[in-house]
Amino acid sequence: MMKLSIHKQIIVFCLAGTILTACSQQESGPKFPEGKPFPEAKPFPEAKPFPEAKPFPKPAEFPKPAEFPQVQFQTVDDQIKIQIPDHILFDTDQYNLKPEANKVLSTFAEGLQKYPRVKVLISGHTDHTGSESYNLELSQKRAESVKAFLQSHVDSSVVFETKGYGESQPIAPNDTEENRQKNRRVEIIIIPAEDGKDFPDPKPFPKPAPFPEAKPFPEAKPFPEAKPFPEPKPFP
Repeated sequence: MMKLSIHKQIIVFCLAGTILTACSQQESGPKFPEGKPFPEAKPFPEAKPFPEAKPFPKPAEFPKPAEFPQVQFQTVDDQIKIQIPDHILFDTDQYNLKPEANKVLSTFAEGLQKYPRVKVLISGHTDHTGSESYNLELSQKRAESVKAFLQSHVDSSVVFETKGYGESQPIAPNDTEENRQKNRRVEIIIIPAEDGKDFPDPKPFPKPAPFPEAKPFPEAKPFPEAKPFPEPKPFP
């Protein structure tokens, strides 16, 4: 009886040892090889700054038609305003260009070609003679005629805009023929811009200088009174 009890104790100890060994193996678990560390990330190269935009080259002085001193020029920074009396470009109440207008506008087309990017604003103006609707239509057609000529003489990079103002923007009171002549005009504003940038708004220009007054002709001197012919002497 005692031998059997000892035998049971041995079996219990063996089972306990087996269980402890299994538990020990489960706690430790299988061993995996140690992972290699990731390589250090290389820093991104520093971004190079964009090159500064080069300003557009300023063209030489805008050409002026020497034969027409009545054409007025004004400059504010890089913008140019040209004022042309209507009689240089058109006959009375007409919107088709006169032959002599080609000389003036060809000079301007030559100047526009010197800009890499340029916008041209063309506006027509009249005096107050006639109805408001007639003057508005006439001024618009005159602006379109000037645009058509310039557009045919420059490359397609030039941007054109036209507008007729009729009698709404006088530069002189319409009280004399001389002042009405000042109001009948075409104005051209030239606006250059750098590559990749929007065109700036037109800048305010000062009021144009008054046209030089025509000098009066000197008074004609009276002819001396004719002396009467002597009476013929009687023949003998």
